Amino acid sequence: MKFILVSKYGDGCHLLWQIKCEGNEVELYMTRKGANNWEGILPKAESLPLEKDAVYIFDTSGNSKIAESLLRRNYSVVCSSKMADDLEFDREYGLEIMKEIGIQIPESHKFKTCEEAANFLRGKKERYVFKPSGEGLPCYLSHVPEEGEDVSYYVEYISKTHSKEIESVEVQRFIEGVAISTEGWFNGFHFIRPFNHTIEKKKFLNDDLGPATGCAGNVVWTCDEDEIVHQLRKLEPFLQGKYIGPIDINMIVNEEGCYGLEWTPRFGYDALPALLPLFTDDVGKFLSDIVRNQFEGEMPLSGDYSAALRVSVPPYPEDLECMPYNMKESEIPGGLPINDVDEESDSYYFYEIMMQEDRLVHCDGFGVILCALAQGNGCKEAMSRAFDVAESLSIPNKSYRTDLDKVISNEYEEVMSCLTLKT
Repeated sequence: MKFILVSKYGDGCHLLWQIKCEGNEVELYMTRKGANNWEGILPKAESLPLEKDAVYIFDTSGNSKIAESLLRRNYSVVCSSKMADDLEFDREYGLEIMKEIGIQIPESHKFKTCEEAANFLRGKKERYVFKPSGEGLPCYLSHVPEEGEDVSYYVEYISKTHSKEIESVEVQRFIEGVAISTEGWFNGFHFIRPFNHTIEKKKFLNDDLGPATGCAGNVVWTCDEDEIVHQLRKLEPFLQGKYIGPIDINMIVNEEGCYGLEWTPRFGYDALPALLPLFTDDVGKFLSDIVRNQFEGEMPLSGDYSAALRVSVPPYPEDLECMPYNMKESEIPGGLPINDVDEESDSYYFYEIMMQEDRLVHCDGFGVILCALAQGNGCKEAMSRAFDVAESLSIPNKSYRTDLDKVISNEYEEVMSCLTLKT
């Protein structure tokens, strides 16, 4: 079988490499010209290959114009569509869908500018979460205030620094509880069992200090059809004929109920790295079967808990897209050696790598090297084993959190307790 990955930053390259190792033909098409991700490891195409028999995989949102062009010509496309991009990038639209299908959401308000949001927030005693929208905005701009904090001052600051990139602003009433993501795989007609849960932590430093990143670490496990799955399944009629692939709902869970926050209609990072080791059959065959409506039964996933711990190097977590012109990504060279790594091991999910003089090195990028992966009988065991993997890496100036075994296992116990109350 032939698989073509369409990617901007190369987030799904390891998935493509795994599919290649399963004996399939693969090709990588990077929409960001000049990128050297996975150079010397994966075959690359300068322009989008057009092959009717291939499966086109989109590894993140934002390339739906290419996906829709392929879909109109009856190519096999997984993980992208216009609907998917709209659902992720337009927060208000995503929340409206939740309300339409009967998912309760926190009190939410949308504003066109930061100034309008600041005026609304000024003097409010209640806690409100600030979420700016705009394609390519760094995730650390979103802000969850402390008790008693007047977040209007922070919003005014963001207005001065990022007003040109911000398309709209959402202000959402803070809900006490545990954040949990729940993913289902949709085949174009209905969800495939089993669903899976993810608990992730975004803050860069231990004790949830520092800036929010895409993900610092997470644990994924397959789940029964609990209350959150019941909420996600309400989306099924809306998705029919509009999307094939994984879709995730992020919710806050407490003793009073489940509150929808946002959708992720694509692979999750680093949820995908944690999910892949749970596959008990070839992932390439699964993707081919699901996109061609040839898959029957349940997803071939084990019942383990799987942890992914992000390992990075400077300048991460700085967002290089937002750096001054004289510090852009093209002027931060790759080449940092990655030593003592078994490339055939299933203990890693690589992000920014390439081969240089027959050595594995970091390519140009943001500083995200890989995820250390491990499985166990529970969250704490899986993440503790992931620590061991990260500790064994010989990478200069490597960074990773060392407290996530306790943090995530505690949140797991809390969320499972809340879900038990609802059954």
